[in-house]
Amino acid sequence: MWIGFSFEAVRGAECAKWETDWTARTVVVDFSFLEPGVQYSAQIFTDGYQANQNAEHYKHEATTVNANTKLTVNMAVGGGFVVEVKK
Repeated sequence: MWIGFSFEAVRGAECAKWETDWTARTVVVDFSFLEPGVQYSAQIFTDGYQANQNAEHYKHEATTVNANTKLTVNMAVGGGFVVEVKK
């Protein structure tokens, strides 16, 4: 699953795409589409605390997620984020 300025969620053959604008926002990503009872590794890239002034400022986090995970992401003005999930 990849999420960012061009927001895309890919599940099997399904693909949904949403465009964002230049508004800072908080997004909650619901991972309930994942297989229940299975842990997945996730690489998460989000806007850093200075992303409004420096587009290259981001942070990276490696974690685990499952079908019960809800990830809250704060997006900077014109920002975005990426989540790569692997089984």
